Amino acid sequence: MNARSAENKSSENLEEWKVLVVEDDEGLNTLVRKNLHRDGFDTFGAFDGEEAFDFLSKNRDTLVLLDYKLPDINGRDFIVELRKRGLDAPFIVMTGQGGEEIAVEMMKLGAKDYLIKETNILDYLSEVVARVIKEVSVERNLEKAEAALRESEEKYRTLMANLTEGVALVDAEENFNFANPAAERMFGVESSGLVGRNLAEFLSKSDFERVRRETKKRKSGISGSYDLTITRPDGQKRNLKLGVSPIFGPDGSFIGGLGTFSDVTERVAAEKKIRYLAKLVEGVSDAIISTDSDFKIASWNKAAERLYGWKAEEVIGKPLVEVLKTEYPDSPEKSNKDDLLNGDVDEVIQYCKDGRKIHTLPSVSFLMDPKDKTAGMVVVFHDITDRKIAEEKLRESYEQLRIVYDSVIDIIGKIVEVRDPYTAGHERRVAKLSVAIAKKLNLPKDQIDAIRTAAKVHDIGKIFIPSEILSKPGKLSKEEFELIKLHPTKGYEILEAIDFPWPIREIVLQHHERIDGSGYPNGIKGEEMLLEAKIIAVSDVVEAMSSHRPYRPAPGLEAALDEITQNRGKLYEPKVVDVCVELFREDSFSL
Repeated sequence: MNARSAENKSSENLEEWKVLVVEDDEGLNTLVRKNLHRDGFDTFGAFDGEEAFDFLSKNRDTLVLLDYKLPDINGRDFIVELRKRGLDAPFIVMTGQGGEEIAVEMMKLGAKDYLIKETNILDYLSEVVARVIKEVSVERNLEKAEAALRESEEKYRTLMANLTEGVALVDAEENFNFANPAAERMFGVESSGLVGRNLAEFLSKSDFERVRRETKKRKSGISGSYDLTITRPDGQKRNLKLGVSPIFGPDGSFIGGLGTFSDVTERVAAEKKIRYLAKLVEGVSDAIISTDSDFKIASWNKAAERLYGWKAEEVIGKPLVEVLKTEYPDSPEKSNKDDLLNGDVDEVIQYCKDGRKIHTLPSVSFLMDPKDKTAGMVVVFHDITDRKIAEEKLRESYEQLRIVYDSVIDIIGKIVEVRDPYTAGHERRVAKLSVAIAKKLNLPKDQIDAIRTAAKVHDIGKIFIPSEILSKPGKLSKEEFELIKLHPTKGYEILEAIDFPWPIREIVLQHHERIDGSGYPNGIKGEEMLLEAKIIAVSDVVEAMSSHRPYRPAPGLEAALDEITQNRGKLYEPKVVDVCVELFREDSFSL
């Protein structure tokens, strides 16, 4: 591979892949691997089918360079057996002989390329390998994205279908990308749907221009709500209350908005009547208040009396903003005069006559005189206090679930203590030190929570180890130690049934790995290890050497710190070691 292609290889992160050369000719096998290794590939060799299958069962991201004719199996049977064993490894077939029929057969069986062992094959082999790895990586990423999308769609489809409010996603050009059934009913398109249509189809030119102005606000990160009058395909006009929150892509670019629609046609009709009637319609559930041109209260309906506690005669003639003290939970800098009287309001907090605090959703309409000057306004306040209380209870319920979750994790950790009483408290102390290291590394809270959880259960796999081995005084035999080494894998298997929000299983599996590849169970190293596992690995060693075991007295904390310091960069992650030592020697941390 030339310098240009080597540069491309690095930029595409191809170094994450292994290349397995399956070729029974030892000389050719070595030559191919050396050539690929020189171009930066991580190469391995196999000389027959079984050796290749064994390697592939342990190494997922591996591209196979397959000799069509092996001592124990041919190319076609190799591929069939590969699929039978559930090994999803991409492969390139190489052959010294074979015609077009074999090439076609191999490509139908899934080969990514078919190469003839010609004299100049090494001149272009690296480029072919790089291209195939890139293609497979793209395919896998697409498969993952599609699977995640299917799961997400299934999760929210039921929720969206049962909402009474309309919910829709629109892009930056006002095209509908998603709409729930309620939104489609509001727009009168139950049969044909909203997706693929543009909002302009339902609006007058002036209203659409207004929407575009509002969209410019969304691009600045500002959420908002406003009224829209739509015209359905059957010609019927409907008034909708629209609330929109901006949506930004991973790169920070504006990609559209999430809109919620409420059909307020009836309410708007009632407000129009109010403009020409001297008396508000009584009996509605929402508080309806009108003002004069000076924004002093002109009318106060029965619902307002019930909601706020003041009789109409107590407030008529008083400035609205002096009677209804209003707070804006999402924007504390707002003021009553500048926002409530201008109609620029969303959800607000208000205080009643008896001092009681309530949550309301106001809708403001201005009254215009024949000269098109403001003659006052009508405000409808919808009480959403019960909804806010329900939301708070939901948050409290979530916190309770979190407590239960933490308790379950603690119980799982105690199972190991019952089996191995000599290490009682080990997992809790490892968790304490691991969390302290993570915090000192300034890791995000979510990652710290993952480390805490994994540390509390990192030895759960020991429940499969006979208790007489766990508590055996004296040195373990080779066979006994091999059993002990199974506990990370067993822990990984036990935790498979739990749907953690973090890679807990992988952390538990890796906590006895070492960065030079000398650990177990898989001998991974360096960047193959999760940072969380590297942290727990150091904490595990420090706690274990600081504590008594039935087969040895405790070497002590200083010996433990010497161990991780001496093997810093060899067995243990340097930055984790540095922080751990600093915690004990400078911050007076104690287990």
